Amino acid sequence: MKKLSKTLAVSATVTAALAGGAQAGDLLYSTFLPSGHHLTKNVFVPFADAVREATNGSVDIEVVPGGALAGARETLNAIEDGTVDAGYVIDIYTPSQLPQTALLADLALQVGDAKAATAAMNETVLLDCAECRDSLTKHNVIPLGYVSTSTYHMYCTSPVTSLEDVKGKRFRATSAWAPLIENLGGTPVSVPTSELFEGLQRGVLDCSVGPVSHLQSYSLFDLVTHVSAMPIGAYFGSLVLNMRKESWDAMSDSDRAALLDAAPTYVAAGIFSYVGSADTVAEEAKAKGIVFDDSADDFKAAFAAHNESALKAALEKGANNAAIKDAEALINAFIENLEKWTAIAAEVGDDQAAYEQALRDEIYSKL
Repeated sequence: MKKLSKTLAVSATVTAALAGGAQAGDLLYSTFLPSGHHLTKNVFVPFADAVREATNGSVDIEVVPGGALAGARETLNAIEDGTVDAGYVIDIYTPSQLPQTALLADLALQVGDAKAATAAMNETVLLDCAECRDSLTKHNVIPLGYVSTSTYHMYCTSPVTSLEDVKGKRFRATSAWAPLIENLGGTPVSVPTSELFEGLQRGVLDCSVGPVSHLQSYSLFDLVTHVSAMPIGAYFGSLVLNMRKESWDAMSDSDRAALLDAAPTYVAAGIFSYVGSADTVAEEAKAKGIVFDDSADDFKAAFAAHNESALKAALEKGANNAAIKDAEALINAFIENLEKWTAIAAEVGDDQAAYEQALRDEIYSKL
């Protein structure tokens, strides 16, 4: 009965949204993240509030968390068919629909600074890659802002600093990190994060690869003893701010301007929230006795070598994908933007306002 009641409630919400059409003033934003997640609290909800205020209520976005309207893999289709007007889109879940940006996910290991990756992804898609925008528009999506995760690290039940330490260990690792672990001598295991605690507790897993915040999110403080301090990439393909094209077209010029004006504020809020959360969890982990180890030289050299081969593999993969017109230009644009923004991110440091202003000056002022 509970399941039926929930289904009926969600259906009623969707029906009401469809009955009203995709018009400004009655818009739904779907996220599979829970209401307590830092992106929901620091990006989705305050962005909606800021836009509502800036437009005097003519653009009224309701944020529906917890996957009540669409799951992670269904969000893009839900925007396309009008079930929702916007949502948290993860491109690696729909690589055939968004082949250009999904290809960039193969460059995850190139990232050493998540703030730089966030800005580089926004500049690449919003300014440099018309093909990326065309793919999104084909599915009725107008992109407004991407936010990267914080950097990934290895966290384990024993020290992992050298290649000898990695050898034979079983890592939860997916996407770009699975071939990395295999190349370093470990064994990648594909399990959902919901099974991470049990896997480490029972010894089915020795390690996992992911943001340091996983230690808190999945209650791993009593299981993990060592974390590699060296960052090993980040996933930067999360399209957190967007709008269904029909909804966007229905807005006035001033309302669309209000959304664009708010976007860099909440892109900055998103990445600073991610990085801040990771830093807080890292400090808590250290206080609990978890050791953050520096990687040995042989590990660093092997990582660099794999990263170089992964870049070549991405170029080849893109060239062989008929859905991508110019993979080399796309990849080169992102790498150049990443280098540019790594320097800018180092310059602005922990100054969120300065980072936001850089986004405005270098990207959003040119839209």
